[in-house]
Amino acid sequence: MSSCISNKNVEFDKLCQALPNSVLTAAELCALPHSLNDTLAYKIIHDFGNFNGTTRSIWAEIKQQPFVYPYEKGGWRFNERARAYFISRLEQQNGTFLKLHDYLKTYFETERLQMSQYDCPHGRELEWRAAYHLAPLSPEEAVKKISDIGENAAHAYRLADMKSVIDLFEEQKRWLAPYQLERTYFEGRYAYANHDYGTAEKRFKFIWENCKSNEIKIISGHLLGIIWKRSGKRHSLKNAETLLLECLELCILTNRQFQQAQVQNSLGSVLVTVGGFIRLLEAEKYFQDSLTVFRNFGDKRGIAISLNNLGNVYLKLGEIQQLDAVRKDDFEKAKNYFQDSLTLIRNVGNKRGIAIVLGRLGRLHLKLWENPHLGESNKDELDEAEKCFQESLVLVQYLGDRRGEAIIFYELAKLFVAKDKTDMARQCIENGIFINEEIGNSRAVKKGKMELKCINLNMTAERSNSNL
Repeated sequence: MSSCISNKNVEFDKLCQALPNSVLTAAELCALPHSLNDTLAYKIIHDFGNFNGTTRSIWAEIKQQPFVYPYEKGGWRFNERARAYFISRLEQQNGTFLKLHDYLKTYFETERLQMSQYDCPHGRELEWRAAYHLAPLSPEEAVKKISDIGENAAHAYRLADMKSVIDLFEEQKRWLAPYQLERTYFEGRYAYANHDYGTAEKRFKFIWENCKSNEIKIISGHLLGIIWKRSGKRHSLKNAETLLLECLELCILTNRQFQQAQVQNSLGSVLVTVGGFIRLLEAEKYFQDSLTVFRNFGDKRGIAISLNNLGNVYLKLGEIQQLDAVRKDDFEKAKNYFQDSLTLIRNVGNKRGIAIVLGRLGRLHLKLWENPHLGESNKDELDEAEKCFQESLVLVQYLGDRRGEAIIFYELAKLFVAKDKTDMARQCIENGIFINEEIGNSRAVKKGKMELKCINLNMTAERSNSNL
């Protein structure tokens, strides 16, 4: 590899010897930005080159070189090897190198401020480029800007923008190497968003154990707790509960109310998974507290999540109640919470949230079908359940949520058994088993195979009865 790079440098050295000094100097200057249009190129060459009226002709000659190629919307770009080569030459002029970085930082910041639409792809690109050129001048300030870009991208699930933050840390590692914790944190966020939970777990665990910044420590601990909760294993749930309690304490100590509400939601979800009457009541308290905080902040997404979680608590409570009157009351509360959550989450446009609420609402309708004296018409409950599950299935497939897809297939299998459509039930349970095998969810595979065995026994019994 090193000999290959050396040979390329020799080629560029020869090319540079053939270029006029003015063109060579201008190429070194114009290589620093990732891409540039004619306007920016002219400004750089004019303000740094002092070529007495020949700026346009020099830029025209650069564009004819084999290492420069057209880029988006009338822009131009040096190929990677040429850019690295010319930047290395520019670095030898330390004063000019840093002045040009400062010049470009200001240029991109100014262009960003002049935009009427603040949150758009081009605007975010300008923020990224300004942060890139800030790194050699003030690494600490650059990391703050990079962190803002990364957090905004994570909240909006913009994977490309999250990846660009990691790329920036890599490209400017000469200045940003001391900020390894921040880079590791965003690597964890990116892995988590990509459902690469193994990588995310390692990154977040490292942050939790080593980071002194409360903000990214809380977020890392929170997401690590969610990852452990997802496994559903007893020891993982215990570890998740312990970790989330520590996160909650840290939120309270540092007066981070919004993050506190988020952690309370996740902690409550762990307790719901653990199950049992006492744990469900503890979870209900966490969800009510988080709902109050989100309402104070006016955060619709947070409110919808808390309402959905409260609905799930009452669904679980209804499942374990012995008295029909109490059970009916719990199921009614669950239905109201789910419907309020669904209305809000549809307005917010969170497809993942919509899929989760629909899946739980479908399960509630199934429970009401199983207890006809608690609900409406038996057939109506099954029809409503199917509508919920089918819409949820479309959404999780769109999102690429394989785990969620498997869960909905299992629920659809129960539905089709209830509708005496055993062939469709079998197909759904087989689809769920296949997905769980793919993602390595062995517990869900075992559960699915038990359900499949029951369905096959029912089908055999039906055939035997039809032959009598």
